[in-house]
Amino acid sequence: MAQVMVYLYKNKQLSKDDFRTYHDKLVEIADYNVKNNQQYGQYYEAGRSRMEVHFAEVENDIFDCDYFKNKLTPLYEQKKTASKQ
Repeated sequence: MAQVMVYLYKNKQLSKDDFRTYHDKLVEIADYNVKNNQQYGQYYEAGRSRMEVHFAEVENDIFDCDYFKNKLTPLYEQKKTASKQ
C-alpha cells in the first residue's frame, strides 16, 4: 500500500492531505498489530519497516516539522541514553 501511495502521490493522483490520512491509518494498524497480534506481530513489524522505507521517498514533501520532531526525538533520546552507558 505504501508503495502505491508514493506512486500515486508522485503522479499527482493523491493529495498531501489524503496521503497523510492513509499514512496515519496504516501506521495505526501496523502498530496495533505489532503490540496485540501474537501470531503475526513480527510480520506487521517487518511490514511497518518496509512501509517506512517507501514513505521516506516523499516524506519531506508531505509532512511538517511536528512529524519529524515526533519521529526523530525518540531516536535522539535512545542514542543519548545509549551513549551515557
